[in-house]
Amino acid sequence: RAVGAKSSIVGVFGVIGPFLMGIYILQFLGFDWNVNLLIAATLTATSIAITVRTLEDIGKLNSEEGSIMINSAVIDDVLSLVVLAVILSIVTSGVVPLPSEIAWILFRTLAFWLLLMAIVLTIAPRLITRAERWKARGTVEVVATATCFGSAVAATAIGLSPIVGAFAAGMAIASSRMLARVRDYIEK
Repeated sequence: RAVGAKSSIVGVFGVIGPFLMGIYILQFLGFDWNVNLLIAATLTATSIAITVRTLEDIGKLNSEEGSIMINSAVIDDVLSLVVLAVILSIVTSGVVPLPSEIAWILFRTLAFWLLLMAIVLTIAPRLITRAERWKARGTVEVVATATCFGSAVAATAIGLSPIVGAFAAGMAIASSRMLARVRDYIEK
């Protein structure tokens, strides 16, 4: 929340920049317009796994800059799905969607993402806390892992990238009392 506005700006420009540069370079190289659009749309996606690993290696994962990079990468991925949906519509139908159709795709994608975040952030910390009460060895770790995979599957089911669901689960686990225990488990 603290870096939401900054992350949004970085995420939006992280989609616009690669898309426009991709179109320009591919046009310069003489590719067909449909090819330009498809390749430029694929250039908008980020690799959050590499970003996380690099930030971890240099000890900046929990810094303000690290938070901005991670959050903007997730925003970038959500917006990339919108761009890809619009571009696929243009290429397959040969018609540019109306601004209202583009707005609907954007709204629907963002609504699904926010709904997923709200559900996971509400339910997951409670599940992890209840798992601790079971007093059985490994239950917290199993519930945390299941939450990550379950959220990734839920995100995929509603048309989002699995990393978006895993990100929501990570936020939920980070807000639970069991963060230290889960982090220790992940490191092992």
